[in-house]
Amino acid sequence: MTDEAALAEVAAEWSRLAERADASLFVGPDWVNAWRATIAPDVKLRVVTARDPRGRLAAVWPLGIRTTGRGPARYRILEAMGGTVVSGDRLDPITATQGLEQQLLVEAKRTAANEADLIHWSELSRSGPIARSLLTETQQARMQVRDRRVLPFIELPATYDAYMHTLSKKLRSYLRRQERAAALQHGLTWHLNDQGTTLESAIEAFIDLHGECWRHRGQTGSFVSCAFVAFVRRFAGIAHRRGWLRLHRLCDGQRTVAALMAFHCGQRAYYYQGGWDPALAELSPGSLCIGQAVRSAIEEQLRTFDFLRGDEPHKRRWANAHDETVTIVEPVTARGRTALACSAAKESFKQGLSRVAGHRAWASVKSCLCPQ
Repeated sequence: MTDEAALAEVAAEWSRLAERADASLFVGPDWVNAWRATIAPDVKLRVVTARDPRGRLAAVWPLGIRTTGRGPARYRILEAMGGTVVSGDRLDPITATQGLEQQLLVEAKRTAANEADLIHWSELSRSGPIARSLLTETQQARMQVRDRRVLPFIELPATYDAYMHTLSKKLRSYLRRQERAAALQHGLTWHLNDQGTTLESAIEAFIDLHGECWRHRGQTGSFVSCAFVAFVRRFAGIAHRRGWLRLHRLCDGQRTVAALMAFHCGQRAYYYQGGWDPALAELSPGSLCIGQAVRSAIEEQLRTFDFLRGDEPHKRRWANAHDETVTIVEPVTARGRTALACSAAKESFKQGLSRVAGHRAWASVKSCLCPQ
């Protein structure tokens, strides 16, 4: 599928298929279309589909082609839409029945052979059929594994008390102390989404708090580019209309002082981003937000609370299981092989520089080489 009209025609069917297959939020049409509108408007659609004998949509893989690089070093990449910049995870295709993945993989390779220099097989489940196929010994010689990521998650029990008893006694006591302090000493209360305000104001407060807590750490956080902020605003609005948005806001009166944005889609809660006022750091507002979000997911009888990519310590304290994803890069043309070699050399240099001079050294070198 290569044009807007065809994509629009299949959108409703695609959405129903995603619900039926309990697919990842990040490969559904709402996420992908919001991403295209804000992050990658120039991406060329190359959506791969398969239909069953009765003509119903049975599988869809939202792929696209983007061009990157400068001058003679420009090259074309075929990759899953909805991942770049906005951190979409679990980008395997949506399939209603097993066995269609290989058909989609063949069609994607056929597309790449005509139009791309590289393929980024992005954020695939490590144990899924496509990753297993790509990682066979006969193919590894011409591919590179770019990223292996751990995705912690919670297999949710029936009650929040039952979940709390899976945590250490020390952590349980600490959380309960912080919850009492927030409510009794500071008079803070929980609001959801646009409770007590407008949705636009709630989202703006969340974006501001995210930036504040990261600046307090001497870093920038995720919401640096105008395009990313536009994406968050756009998709949060869509998710609210669809009943997916869970913007948990810890409030001092009407003022939001901490917030966590999650999405409830299918049987899974997705923890997206959080932020809080650094002045309340002693209350551990990040932990309070996670606790409230987990409680909400359990009360709604979801099966999974997904922390998404990143094996950070604060996620490990809460998670009781994990998945793995892998990104595999496959060259298609000589230009692609050159680009892959250059990229691998740059990554090796960045890692070596970080070991010697710290994690921020590469940003300093990059700013000197590529001044704004």
